[in-house]
Amino acid sequence: MQDCLGFSGDGDELDVIVDVERTFGISVSVREAEELRNVGDLHDLIESRFGAERTKACHSQIAFYALRRALVAMGAERHIAPVTPISQLRALESGSVVRLWDALGRRSGLCLPALETPFSKLPHWVTKLSSVFLAVVAVATFIVADRVFGTSGVYMWLGAFFGAFVLCAFGMYVTGLVFRDVPARLVTLGDLAREAAGYNFSELSRVRTEGSRSDRWYALEAILRPLSGFKRSINRSTTFISS
Repeated sequence: MQDCLGFSGDGDELDVIVDVERTFGISVSVREAEELRNVGDLHDLIESRFGAERTKACHSQIAFYALRRALVAMGAERHIAPVTPISQLRALESGSVVRLWDALGRRSGLCLPALETPFSKLPHWVTKLSSVFLAVVAVATFIVADRVFGTSGVYMWLGAFFGAFVLCAFGMYVTGLVFRDVPARLVTLGDLAREAAGYNFSELSRVRTEGSRSDRWYALEAILRPLSGFKRSINRSTTFISS
């Protein structure tokens, strides 16, 4: 089955083009955008704006050294390598993945990929079902309040909906705290360095080099993931909209 980012076609693709132009300092015409069918097409378009690579050190390597310095400062062993499993680093901040991620980003000076939960990107039918559930909870809250306090009216309805909304929001917040973890696609420190290089492409290009072909690929991934919520590996054949 072909991977698809799941864009709806209601403007998400325009956001991608705007971010691509801003990140890489290029211009994409309407005709070029309309001819894009998958991520590989977009990457090729980006590469067509750059000449032969002239970098002495790729962004991924720079990001790895920044992460390694930060981890050593946090108490990790000095023989950290790109193949070091991320699972070995969990104990550095009392077992808290959230603290580890925050400290690692702060000490390395890098913007890291966001921690994820199984609920980071919900299908449209789940979102609609959640709205129905919210309405049911609001009605149930209203009925209970009416039975207990013997009052009704518009203020009771507003209070019921507000209470249901707060309850659902609190439940989602707690769920995020409990289940948030390192993205499953990031297995080694090298994986993290490559994605971090993509998320920091603009900053590294300003102070270091313009980046390599692979750096621009990871920078493109860093644009696509937050907009789509896609968690698996993004390939050249990954499409924007399901056909």
